[in-house]
Amino acid sequence: MRLERFDKALGIYRERIEKNKPFFSESVYSNLKELFDEVHSEAIGFQYTERKSKEYWIESKENREKILDITDNCCEAIRGRIQSLEAK
Repeated sequence: MRLERFDKALGIYRERIEKNKPFFSESVYSNLKELFDEVHSEAIGFQYTERKSKEYWIESKENREKILDITDNCCEAIRGRIQSLEAK
């Protein structure tokens, strides 16, 4: 149930990225797409990996850190884009 709701939300996120691609700078789009790819990969791992193994939890923690780093990169790209528009 929880994974189904997550999958639906992730699908909406992907649709919005692609629908608004022409309005994003290349940097913003590539960061948002990288975030989608990493989160999607983690969701697949969650669905198909035995969660009782220690390796799963170690990898999950590493993936969480990577997702947070990519999210920070997205924020920085968006801030940079806004600043570039304000300067004109």
